[in-house]
Amino acid sequence: VTPRGATSTLGVVDNSWAHPQLNFMNLAFSFAMPLLQGHHGAHFCGSYATPGNGHDLSLLSGIVVASEIIRLSRGDSSDVLYYPFDDDVSKPGARSDFFKLRNFMLRR
Repeated sequence: VTPRGATSTLGVVDNSWAHPQLNFMNLAFSFAMPLLQGHHGAHFCGSYATPGNGHDLSLLSGIVVASEIIRLSRGDSSDVLYYPFDDDVSKPGARSDFFKLRNFMLRR
């Protein structure tokens, strides 16, 4: 499709790989990712760092990594259960999801 007023199209974007494909290799990679987390100060987030393939998990994985970096920057060597949000007793699932993903990503 050529945009209105343009004389030609420069190229076509292929977004068929916009999401990781749910196959054995990518799932194995997701389960191996925690072995790399934190080594040499590197933390990973996004679709490949989660056990699923969704925007919500990818976003939450970034929050998990950010909270881990904050915890480490404070010099907290203990495995304190740091939750970066105000506790909202009306949404206990949010806290539970955060810690489930944190435990998966960081193997805690």
